[in-house]
Amino acid sequence: MNSESFLERDYFYPRTGRTYFMRGKRTQWNGINAHVEYLLDVTENRNAMRENAKLTQQLTLNQLMYEVAIKSSGINIWEYDIQNDSLFVVSNSQRIKQNCFHIENYIESTIKNGYVREDSIATFRSIFTRLQNGEREITEDIWYKTTDELGWWCERVTYTACFDENGKPLKAFGAGRDVTREKEAEKKFYEEMSYREALQSGNLASIKINLTKNLVI
Repeated sequence: MNSESFLERDYFYPRTGRTYFMRGKRTQWNGINAHVEYLLDVTENRNAMRENAKLTQQLTLNQLMYEVAIKSSGINIWEYDIQNDSLFVVSNSQRIKQNCFHIENYIESTIKNGYVREDSIATFRSIFTRLQNGEREITEDIWYKTTDELGWWCERVTYTACFDENGKPLKAFGAGRDVTREKEAEKKFYEEMSYREALQSGNLASIKINLTKNLVI
């Protein structure tokens, strides 16, 4: 060890169950070579560090399990900042374009870019107005443009708001699932019911048209 070298390490004493941090330094003191040592009981600190490492590892595993569960369930998860109109994607969603995980000015940018179908815009806007007004939980069906932008799909979204100590709404956690097939089946059912009602009421007529001669036969 040279005149400026340090030795730093932990020592565990089994008889006491305590851990000590030792720092030693070789130096010159009044022309005499000396070795100065400093001992500090760091038992609680080291135990806390080990416990923190275990917790961090467990949190990492829990997060991985959560992500796997979310992906396999097909549920989309996000966080919405009510005061700043910002959306943070927690798990990837097919309605979030280009893997954008933080969207500023979320309401207007989503509408302006044509991602919300015309007949869903009013409902889409109302969700965030109701959140700002302090509504705790909101569920609505919204039609969004598909990723390839060739069609539309329906997502059933649920927002659960969080408040500060004064009752002011700060943010909301959102969850959504694809209900397109359900909505299409529902539409088909009502169309079938309307058709049956028309048959029963006698309001349905059958005609033949000759398109070549432009005549009703």
